[in-house]
Amino acid sequence: MINVINRYNYELVVQGDRLLLCFNQKYYQVGRSVFEVLKASRQAETIEQLYSIVADKDISNDQVSEIINEKILPLFESSSGANASCSRLPGMENYWWTTRLLKADVATEIAKIFTPLFKGAFPFIFIAITVLNCFACLWMFSNYSSTLFPAEETLQIIIVYLLLSLILFCHELGHIAASSSEKLRPKEIGAGLYFIMPMMYVDLTEAWSLSKMSRVKINLGGITTQMIFNIVLIFIFLICDGAFLRGIFFKLTTVNIIIIIVNLIPFFKFDGYWILSDLTDIPNLLKESNGQIVRFFVKKSPFKVRQNSFSFWQRLVLSIYSIFRLIFVFFMILMLFAVSVQAIIKSVAFFSNIGNIQWDVNTVFMVLNRILVIGILAVILFKISKPFFRRHLNNK
Repeated sequence: MINVINRYNYELVVQGDRLLLCFNQKYYQVGRSVFEVLKASRQAETIEQLYSIVADKDISNDQVSEIINEKILPLFESSSGANASCSRLPGMENYWWTTRLLKADVATEIAKIFTPLFKGAFPFIFIAITVLNCFACLWMFSNYSSTLFPAEETLQIIIVYLLLSLILFCHELGHIAASSSEKLRPKEIGAGLYFIMPMMYVDLTEAWSLSKMSRVKINLGGITTQMIFNIVLIFIFLICDGAFLRGIFFKLTTVNIIIIIVNLIPFFKFDGYWILSDLTDIPNLLKESNGQIVRFFVKKSPFKVRQNSFSFWQRLVLSIYSIFRLIFVFFMILMLFAVSVQAIIKSVAFFSNIGNIQWDVNTVFMVLNRILVIGILAVILFKISKPFFRRHLNNK
């Protein structure tokens, strides 16, 4: 059994009150008993020696066997499988397709331009940039009106969609710059397709070895550079001449703001989720929330022992988070249903009267817009329902 454990290459890290296991380039927060058994496994050559070492830690022989067989080995084996690298990063299972975009050395070198932002004065810089963004965005929204034709609007949207990669690239550079300020070496930048949106990501799992506030700073790095990017876009919008170009920068700024807001929503596994998880010291926030919701509706088993030891404030935050998450999910489903029904009704009415429409460039773009909306809804519904169908087929 000792040889089985030691054939895996793992590291143990003590970070304040947290005990971390680093395995397969991923960090896990473990309990004291698991940590002591793994630590003793490196010193022992036989199972008897392991029993002897951990006996001083008040861990019985039966507990050692249970920890190894039910916690350590299942974790090592599941993380060493053929598909382990594909799901190593949090939330990567939601991507249709991923690829490496930029090597770590190149990305780190480019990100150096943002590194000074994340030194000791970062909290004040972040507050100043946030306030400036609020005023600049309010000014822009109050000084813009569009009088373009549908064809021009569609062309603007296509250009904005292509330029979106610049925003996403700056976002990841912010994460890398913030991690570099903490002497953390990030991995390469990757790109993928999340539902219908192009997305970029960077592997920062080693951030688990840092302090709480350092992890929060790294998670805020992306939106910090986005807000700087936003100020540049609004300045270009100010000096730009021509309704078409102004419309492009207005739409690009609007998309940038939406991405920032979505990133801060803690109910998605984006930056806001990890910030809240770090601030509350609840590593598996979503999993714990699911468990709390289930326990609310399902009668608690008198024989099941709770594995966590959350404080009163952690339990309070988790309860509030779970309540608002339920409300958020309900309204998201309701909104998706309403948008789908409205899009279907409008599309049916449009195509049923298409024979009476006079064809020109704008009409062609209207038809393409209707087809695009239906296609987007179909993709979203397929992506959402796919796990349920897969689970149903596996149960047969």
